[in-house]
Amino acid sequence: MSLPWFRCSFTEERIVLDVAPPNNDPWKTEIQWADIVRVCFEATDLYSSDTIYIFVRGRENSYPVPVDGAGGAELWDEIINRGLFDPQKAIDLMFAEGKTECWPPS
Repeated sequence: MSLPWFRCSFTEERIVLDVAPPNNDPWKTEIQWADIVRVCFEATDLYSSDTIYIFVRGRENSYPVPVDGAGGAELWDEIINRGLFDPQKAIDLMFAEGKTECWPPS
C-alpha cells in the first residue's frame, strides 16, 4: 500500500513532514531530532499501514507517520540507527500484528 499524500524526509538536524490528505487541508512541519523524547510503533495488518508515533518536547500529541508514506520506511530505519527505538523490539514488531511498542518504555 502506498500513501502518496504523505511524504517525509530528513536531514542531519530535522524531519520534514509534508502532508496533503484527500479532502483535508495540506500541512507541513519540521521536527528537530534533538526534540524527540519518545517513539512508538504500531504494527497493523497487511491491509493497513504501520504507523510511527513521534513525541517531541513541548507538544502533547504525537506526530503520526505512516510507514507506507513516501520516505516512511527510510525514516523508520533512521530512527533505529539514531538509537531512538530499540532494534530488537523493531525486529519483533516485523512479525507482530495489532501490537504497539514504545521507546523508551514508560
